[in-house]
Amino acid sequence: MDLPNHHVVAATPPTEAAVATTTAGASPDTDVPLRSPSPSKVSEILHLIQSDDLQQKVEAAREIRRLAKTSQRYRRHFSDAVKPLVQMLLYANSVEANEAALLALLNLAVKDETNKISIIDAGALGPIVGFLQSDHPLQEHATAALLTLSASSVNKPIISAAGTIPLLVEILRDGCMQMKALKRAELH
Repeated sequence: MDLPNHHVVAATPPTEAAVATTTAGASPDTDVPLRSPSPSKVSEILHLIQSDDLQQKVEAAREIRRLAKTSQRYRRHFSDAVKPLVQMLLYANSVEANEAALLALLNLAVKDETNKISIIDAGALGPIVGFLQSDHPLQEHATAALLTLSASSVNKPIISAAGTIPLLVEILRDGCMQMKALKRAELH
């Protein structure tokens, strides 16, 4: 269960996508910016994410990622972007588009139970597991996404039934072993 006014703690080395912290321009005791989101800006981005132009979708996904990173209000306002972002994961044959969509979804899921459930319901689990099972450049982001999405008690049985737990354990173990090897190499 996500609690307000608490920071996300990742089980993996921190990635830009997995971190949701209070930053300049935000209230010191919450992660909500002091200014409200502009309705026209939100509408414009929601329109672009549904565009037929892949580059416009990528730019919209990047903007959603940026705005949702530290703002619960933006996470709520962009909940309607979940389905188009999942569609990007399913059908865009572009690492750039997949990365933009995955990172936007990850930031929408941080500290937002409803978005976590919506992301799984919209079909994101399949492509995320696909990134996990390969040597895809998005494997690290997929790991962070699954760890974040599995924080929902509703999603846990779905994610577990997909056979992701052994994959996550293996990836996390391998990552720890790689870090140890790098540290040993630095010492010698």
